[in-house]
Amino acid sequence: MKKSKLAIGFVALLAIGYVGSSWYVGNKIEKELDSQLININETINGYQNQYDISIKTSNYQKNIFTSKFHLTITEKPRIEYDVNEPKTVFDDDITIHHGPFPMAALIKGNFVPQLAWIEYEMTEKDNPTLWKLAGDKPFITATMGIKFSDYVVTKITTKALNTIDMPQFKEGIDISEGNITITSDLNELTSSMSIKLDKLRYKIDQVSSISLSNLKVNLENKGDDIVDLNSNVDTLTINARSSLPVQIDIDNISSSAQYTITFDPINGANIPNYQSKMNIEKLKTTVLSFNPQAPFVFNNIFFKQDVRSNPNNSTEGSYEANIESFNFGKQNLGHGEFKFNFEGVNTQNPFESLFIEQNASDFSKIQWDGLLNWHNAAGDIIANTSAIVDNNLSTDDNNNDITPDRMLSYNIQIPFKVLARMWAQTENYNETDVTDDMIAGKLYMINLIAKSKIKDHPLISIDEDKQGIYMDLKIKQSDSDVIINGQKMNKNDFNRLIFSL
Repeated sequence: MKKSKLAIGFVALLAIGYVGSSWYVGNKIEKELDSQLININETINGYQNQYDISIKTSNYQKNIFTSKFHLTITEKPRIEYDVNEPKTVFDDDITIHHGPFPMAALIKGNFVPQLAWIEYEMTEKDNPTLWKLAGDKPFITATMGIKFSDYVVTKITTKALNTIDMPQFKEGIDISEGNITITSDLNELTSSMSIKLDKLRYKIDQVSSISLSNLKVNLENKGDDIVDLNSNVDTLTINARSSLPVQIDIDNISSSAQYTITFDPINGANIPNYQSKMNIEKLKTTVLSFNPQAPFVFNNIFFKQDVRSNPNNSTEGSYEANIESFNFGKQNLGHGEFKFNFEGVNTQNPFESLFIEQNASDFSKIQWDGLLNWHNAAGDIIANTSAIVDNNLSTDDNNNDITPDRMLSYNIQIPFKVLARMWAQTENYNETDVTDDMIAGKLYMINLIAKSKIKDHPLISIDEDKQGIYMDLKIKQSDSDVIINGQKMNKNDFNRLIFSL
C-alpha cells in the first residue's frame, strides 16, 4: 500500500513538473517569438536585394501545453514605382507544442528534451490542386524541433504524385516522396540542409522528358561565409525527340563544391571564391531514328574549377576537364583533356583586361594560358593559347615611360593521321579496331580535301612532310608585324584579313 501511494505520489510530482515546465516554456516562447521573427526577417532581407519580405504574427493564444498564432509572410519586388500590393506566400495558423517533452513529438517517437515542437500540414485551401493530386491529403507536411541549446531541426516531407497519364495536363510529373532536413545552430550561426528524392520524371510533351533517380543533396553553411555543397544522382535520362531524336543517359553524377558567399544590401549575394569538382561515370548519347547507329559513350568525365577574387577587383583561377575514353560502338576513339589558367583578369569584365588600358596599380599583370588535347593511337591533336598583358610601367634609357605591352599567341596542330584513324573507326564501329589499309584510305581522302579547300589559306599551313594542319600565330602590341607560321605580316594587313573572313 505504501509502495502504491509512493508510486502515485511520484507520478503526480512528474505530472505537476511536466505541467509547470510546459507553462514556463510557453511563457518563454511568448516573450521571445516576436524578437526572433524580427531577426529572421531582417536576415532574409539583408541576404538578397530582389524582394522585401515581411513576416508578421497575430492572434497569439497561449495554453498550458500549446501556443497558437497566425503567421503571414508576404513578398514585394524591390522595384521603384511598384504600386502592386505585396504577394502573400504563406497565410495560416501555427501551433507550437511546449517542451520539455512536447506531446506531439512523443507521439512521433522523438523523446529528446526540447524547448518546442512545431507541426505544419498544407491545407486544401493553400493549394486545392496539390491536395487533390495527393489523394485529398496534405502534399507538404513539416515538423520543427527547437532544442534548449538553440539547435533547430526542421523536417519537410512531400507526398508522391503522378500526373504523367492525366489528359488534363499537357506537361506531367511523376515524383516519389521527398524528404528535406534542415538543421541550424543559432549560437554558432551554422546550418545544413539535406534533400533526398528517389525518383523524378518530368514529361515536357508526348515524346520528350527528363528523369532522374536517387537524388541526394547536402548543403552546409560552415560559418565565416563558407558554404559546402555535395550532390549525387544515380541516373539522369533526357529524351529530346521533338526536333532531334536523341536520348542521353548519364550514370553516377557526383559533385562537391565550396563557396565563399558574401552579402550586402545593394548588390545582394556575391561569390568571390569557389572550388568545385564533378565526376560523371558514363554519358551515353543515342540517336533515335529508323536506322539507329551505335551510341556515343563518354567514360569517366571529370571537371574541376578553382576561382579566387583578389582585393584589387581581379580574379585568378583554373578550369580543367578530362575524358578517360570516348567510344563509338566497339571502337575507342581516344581520350582528351582541357586546361585553362588565368590571373589578374578584371572581375567585372574579363575581356576589358586585354583590350582596354588598365590602371597599372590595379592590374599590374594579366595572363592566361589554355590547352586542348585529344589523343588516340595515331597521335595528338593539340591547341594552345596564351595571353599576357604587362601593365608594369617602366622607362627606357632616356627615362621615358614605356607603354604597357600585350602579347597573344595561338598554336594548333592537327595531324591528318589522327583524323584518318577516327574517320575509319566511326565507319567501322562494329569492329574492335581498324586496319592500316582502312586508315591509309581515309588519310588519302583528307589530304585531297585539305589541298583543295585550305591549301592557300593565309592563316593555315599544310605540312607536306608531317601531313597535317598547323597554325602558329604571335601578336605583340608593340610590334608592327604579326608572326604567322614563322612569316611576318603587317598588322594592318592582318586586321583586314581577319575582318574579311
